[in-house]
Amino acid sequence: SATVRQRVIAAQVKQDTRLGKNKRNAYMSNRDVKKHLHVEPKAKEFIDMAAEKLGVSARVYMKMIKLASTIADLEGSDTISKTHLAEALQYRPITQE
Repeated sequence: SATVRQRVIAAQVKQDTRLGKNKRNAYMSNRDVKKHLHVEPKAKEFIDMAAEKLGVSARVYMKMIKLASTIADLEGSDTISKTHLAEALQYRPITQE
């Protein structure tokens, strides 16, 4: 729909401003994540607890933060909230043992 298209374009503009032309959240280095993204304190506690409980690697942890950043961008938010991280966590594949 036109509304979704506008949200996507706005998120891309936000990422262009933050990271440089045509660089997207998914391709940020760990250094970029630490430098450019702001995770709310309660959200940081949440993701740390979830990562420990689920046993996720540092790589997956950073991927969840990048995805949460994209979700926040689509909502027009400058910070990553617990809600954004919870949604990103839902997209994590479930591994079978």
